[in-house]
Amino acid sequence: MVRNLKLTKKKIKVLFLTATFPSLKNPISGTFVYEQAKALSKFVPILVLALISQALPLKRHREYRVLVSKIPKRETKGKIEINYVKYLQIPSFLDFLSSITPLLSVLQQVKLKTWKEIDIIHTHMAGLGWLGVKLGKIFKKPVVITCHGSDIYIGTQDLPEYRWRRKRIIWALKKCQKVIVVSNALKEKVVELGISKEKVEVIPNGFDKQRFYLTNQDDARKKLKLPLNKKIILYVGNLVPIKGVNFLIEAVSFLTLKRNDFLLTIIGDGELREFLEKQVRELNLTDLVKLIGKLPHKEISLWMNACDLLVLPSLNEGWPTVLSEVLACGKPVVASKVGGIPEIIKNKNLGLLVKPRNSKSLAEALNHALNLRWDSKYIASQVQEFSWERISQKIYGIYQDLIINEKL
Repeated sequence: MVRNLKLTKKKIKVLFLTATFPSLKNPISGTFVYEQAKALSKFVPILVLALISQALPLKRHREYRVLVSKIPKRETKGKIEINYVKYLQIPSFLDFLSSITPLLSVLQQVKLKTWKEIDIIHTHMAGLGWLGVKLGKIFKKPVVITCHGSDIYIGTQDLPEYRWRRKRIIWALKKCQKVIVVSNALKEKVVELGISKEKVEVIPNGFDKQRFYLTNQDDARKKLKLPLNKKIILYVGNLVPIKGVNFLIEAVSFLTLKRNDFLLTIIGDGELREFLEKQVRELNLTDLVKLIGKLPHKEISLWMNACDLLVLPSLNEGWPTVLSEVLACGKPVVASKVGGIPEIIKNKNLGLLVKPRNSKSLAEALNHALNLRWDSKYIASQVQEFSWERISQKIYGIYQDLIINEKL
């Protein structure tokens, strides 16, 4: 669409609606949402409504509720205003009511003046789409929904336990004004749900090129006190079932049959951490596998520059930002051939792809990748199109189109 600059002369103000955003509850949650907001704030004022779930006031939830109570109602990060909206989390067996408490909390905690000031509601994750569309209807604002991957791949499964979530997601995607997906593979899945393909725009997640770039490997290892004489395999991500880390640890046990000159470092945390630590002990891999825990996002680039390759054994993905980040640091990838990953790892000069859930194939690919000589400068050059500067311009273009359509 050719944009009429007179129609878009008014400064657009955008509200980000998200349940994944960095906070005291989880400082690394939704980093990609924060980074997108930061990049877009160069074009438009951004107000973030970050939803924070509160558990029922039971004894077993006391520590969690104390942590949530320390989260401020409002704060500012750079040019971004953030309102943390706390709501009561509904038990899973009452899933059909799960969107009601966030809606009531938002209406109660966010002033009417705020809704008059904003022009667009941009909802992150399809699971919040129902809330975004309802707010859009109440306050007569156009709504954009960004689908990131698991929200569609998991949330729309045709299973009894996802019945109400699936209905809410499909309804919201049909009723909103624009759907953004992070990969072509995800677009196909959304279209399969009955959403018009003309309504769906593919815009991947970006990376911060001021933070993720190629530096000297030995210097990075010295800063982290990592061995200079070993091959270092890096995993960065949540320790949850869909990430397939249990298959990775099993693959390491197969890899030891061929070599032991490597170290696997796992950065991240999640519900499977204790299980994975036990798995490492039972397979006698404690000298070769180190679970580091979660780290601030600003520290990840140093680990990426220190490694020889990054591994991502996911069972499904949208557009994993971690791949753009590590490629920008000039490092190759061994990853599952799922979701949007093949759209990032476009050729064998960037990395190797394997079938998910196959530990032996993963071990073979890791061994092969560790034996190859990779062109770091070439790898880093291939992802510059995914910098947040370029990605945010595309999203801003969608905002402009929506405002034009509202005026016509």
